[in-house]
Amino acid sequence: MRCTIFFVPATSERTLRLLTLLQARPVWSGRELAERLETTTRTVRTDIARLRELGYQVEGVPGIAGGYRLRSGENVPPLLFDEDEAVAVLVGLRQMISTSTIGMDAAAESAIGKILQLMPARLRNQARAVAEFTDTEDAGHGVEPELIRALTAACQQRVHTRFDYQTRQGPSSRREVEPYRVVNARRRWYLLAWDTDRRDWRTFRLDRMTLPSFHTGAQFEPRPLPSGDPAGYVLARLKLIPWPYQAWVIVDAPASELVDRLAPNAVIEPISERTCRVRLSADSPRLLAPWLGRLEADFTFADPERDADLVHEIDRVRGHFTHALDCTPTARATGLSRK
Repeated sequence: MRCTIFFVPATSERTLRLLTLLQARPVWSGRELAERLETTTRTVRTDIARLRELGYQVEGVPGIAGGYRLRSGENVPPLLFDEDEAVAVLVGLRQMISTSTIGMDAAAESAIGKILQLMPARLRNQARAVAEFTDTEDAGHGVEPELIRALTAACQQRVHTRFDYQTRQGPSSRREVEPYRVVNARRRWYLLAWDTDRRDWRTFRLDRMTLPSFHTGAQFEPRPLPSGDPAGYVLARLKLIPWPYQAWVIVDAPASELVDRLAPNAVIEPISERTCRVRLSADSPRLLAPWLGRLEADFTFADPERDADLVHEIDRVRGHFTHALDCTPTARATGLSRK
């Protein structure tokens, strides 16, 4: 199924506003539309006819409470974008790139190219700047679009779902769940679901999951989620994962400044308005050490003896940075080198 994109000039702004109103609620009377558009009911009828010519299925609703309504059809009519909407679409497509969905980055880049090609010259230069000078962080763990489609369909249809799942420790097991919501948290995809065997809510990383299978006709009634915010609930559960290696540090920075810098499994406890206590977790000291750099503030170890392996890892990394400074003429000239 294909659709056409139109970029609306100023002379067609009224038609675009009419279409926006028709999409906002099920039925509008001709008088209501005329009042909103500051025109006459005759002009509204003319604009309705223009929308029908473009492929929009606008129906007349009879009766006292009748008027006009926009009906969904099998064919996708042309899409009408004003300037702000066109830029918003491009920003959204840029955010899709490298969002850990395999193949979607290429589709987004292709869509950006097609939209730019159709834009008026004046708007094209502005939009190209948005497309070329915005970027996203690489998530690194790819997920097939087919998996996201299958799981969101299971959530919508409320069907029991089975899949094989590989845990962080390695072994794989068959899981049976009541899927609730697919969540993108900290640039990874998760399924929030009720595990029927463990009788509890669980989060599953999609990149560790096989393509699910569904029980024919086995539907369920959704259980109340302990939190009204699925994404917030997933982030909170990530903090509870028992990682093999943990370290506590005292940081010379307010807790509020560190929330967006650290991994979702970090625990931040305010000590005062200017300091806080932070627990970082990872599979090993080598994987944990880079997160200390994300603090962007001075820190000390709460228990240096217990974290001796992490201290050793930091010293090892420091040696690489020191070597780089020693080999940099600018660093030697400004006194940054140890020589």
